[in-house]
Amino acid sequence: MQDNSTTVKLLEFQGREAMLPHTELTNLRMRSIIQTIHVGKIEPMEVLRVDAKQGYVDVSKKKVKKEDAENCKTRFEQAKQVHRMLARTAKLANVPFEKLLAAVAFPAYIKYGHAINLLKTATTDPTVLDAYLIGFDPKTKDILLSQVLHSLKLKEVVVQAKVNATCYSSAGVDGLREALIKTQNFGEAVEPKMKLLVHQTACPEYLLQVKTDDKVAGRKKLHDAIKLLGEELALVGGEVSVKEEPTVIEGLKADNREKAPGDEDDE
Repeated sequence: MQDNSTTVKLLEFQGREAMLPHTELTNLRMRSIIQTIHVGKIEPMEVLRVDAKQGYVDVSKKKVKKEDAENCKTRFEQAKQVHRMLARTAKLANVPFEKLLAAVAFPAYIKYGHAINLLKTATTDPTVLDAYLIGFDPKTKDILLSQVLHSLKLKEVVVQAKVNATCYSSAGVDGLREALIKTQNFGEAVEPKMKLLVHQTACPEYLLQVKTDDKVAGRKKLHDAIKLLGEELALVGGEVSVKEEPTVIEGLKADNREKAPGDEDDE
């Protein structure tokens, strides 16, 4: 860490060093550099400039959007998961790790966008691995499949968002209730289907929740549901504002009683 910049390592590029100018740390006013960036912490960065001749790379932290940062972290964690599964398979099957990477991971990134998608497909259709393991002993496939099934057990998470929904027109409570019911039904009416729960937490605040094993799809489902709620309320003279963006939480914190939206006391 220098006066005007900090040296960082690009983990997805074999630890290549890059420079993070302190002007690219945050858009907020900084009181202390040490409080803004911590040594050893993994952060998503965006490449600003590359000098191929000199070998210099400049990166930015403040230009990374929140959604892009979450996607980057997810992709990085999935890459480490793929690495662990293949490394364990190579050790147990006594085959060179680099050879297994070149045969399975690298082609899968090209075809599927991420090697994790191939391995997820293999949990329901193991035959997809055959084309990638040509020349390997049959036991290698069995070991890899066992590692995949062990590591990729589906884990449900809860994604939730909070909105303020009001309708002060002549449609009143009835208009609000109908819009909320349509929003809740949207969860299982449109692919990917997820059970969407809507609860009133405090007038006019509502909590929207879905349970899913796909965090990205869960966030998108809630974004689409909020958009639909806004459109439905606009038709009856109401409006909606987002209080908390869709976020993944550890457990279901709200009451999960499946009461119809709008069954709250009228005020």
